[in-house]
Amino acid sequence: MALTLSTALPTQATSTGARYLAGPTGRAAPGAEAVAVSQVFCPRGMTVQSGGYSTTRRDRDAEGGYRHTLLASHPVFDADGRTGWYASASHTEVTAHVLCRPSDTGD
Repeated sequence: MALTLSTALPTQATSTGARYLAGPTGRAAPGAEAVAVSQVFCPRGMTVQSGGYSTTRRDRDAEGGYRHTLLASHPVFDADGRTGWYASASHTEVTAHVLCRPSDTGD
């Protein structure tokens, strides 16, 4: 199983100093599990306010219905203490999204 991890792609800032970021789109690895992973981190000095994911729903089952399963969608911390969002799914592409706000501690 191949996992792809990357940093955020800046997308939009707000008047309150919050920033919305989308991670790279994780592509399903070949094989029966077909797991895709996406991860995005807030810039230094910011922390997670909320997060989520989006999928593409490309795989279909034998009856023509979409088949994909969200495996995880939750906040994460990296080794340097930055906060972010992680998402994984099977049988689809997945993108992690995070809304970051300025940290109370300024870290």
